[in-house]
Formats: sequence, C-alpha cells, structure tokens
Amino acid sequence: ACAPRPSYSAEVMDMRLDAVVAATAFALAVSTLLSVYAQGLETAYVGRVKCWIRAEEVADEVVAGRVPAGGHVVIRLISRDGVVERVVGLGRGASCYTFRLLENGTLLYVEVIGG
Repeated sequence: ACAPRPSYSAEVMDMRLDAVVAATAFALAVSTLLSVYAQGLETAYVGRVKCWIRAEEVADEVVAGRVPAGGHVVIRLISRDGVVERVVGLGRGASCYTFRLLENGTLLYVEVIGG
C-alpha cells in the first residue's frame, strides 16, 4: 500500500509562490542589467573602432602629403633629429591614435581627438 501524501496548507503554498515570484524578479533584474551593460559595451566599442578608422584615414592623408580636413588632429613626426608636431582643428572628447613607420625611419604618430 502506498503511504498517504501529506497535504500542504495554504500558507505553505503562498510561501512557495512568494519564493517563485522573488526568484523570477531577481532573474529579470539581472538579465536587464546584463543587457544594458552589453549594449553599452557595444556602443563604446563601435565608437572606438570608428575613431581608429578615422585616425588611419588621417595617417593615409599625411603620408600622401595632404593636410587632413575636419576634426581635431595631432600629428607628430618623430625622428633622430627631433619631434615635429602639428595640430589641426579644435576638439574635445575621447581620442584614438595610430602609428606608421615611414620609409626614412621617421615614426608618424596621428591622434584624432573627439572622433
């Protein structure tokens, strides 16, 4: 013969329901926080990549002998003879940079600010 099943009172069932609701609310809160964090990281990463691409474009312009147009750009040519620095435009905000080694051994440093 089977043993009779214990009957649960309404209070026990209410406590279990409260625990399920609390666990569900916690899981939703954590998943929302993780989602917002991931979206913020994606936005920051895409912005940094665009800024770096702009720095590469400016470096290409400088190597080709053209003055970069638009934005705030700092250009440094570092060689054994010293450092030559040129600043184009005005800007504020985050910056990104790139380096190039030119044929004559000079290091080209390009920084884009506010890109």
